[in-house]
Amino acid sequence: MPKLVVLGLKDDPTLWLVDLDNKTVTPQGTRPPGADYPAQAVGARKEGFATNKGVDFAITVDSLTEAASFQTVTEP
Repeated sequence: MPKLVVLGLKDDPTLWLVDLDNKTVTPQGTRPPGADYPAQAVGARKEGFATNKGVDFAITVDSLTEAASFQTVTEP
């Protein structure tokens, strides 16, 4: 099963497709013909709506150093 995540960051109107298997991140700027889901997501984000369906942890960081600090975390 592919490991794909669509995410958006606060104050950034772009939705991003993160492909964990291929280690790529691509902007999702176009809507497929007849599909309203991207438009609904953009509208919901403008209203402050957030969801974490299928994601059990997510956080933004301000630097690569801060992000790297998570690499040393081990489970208890």
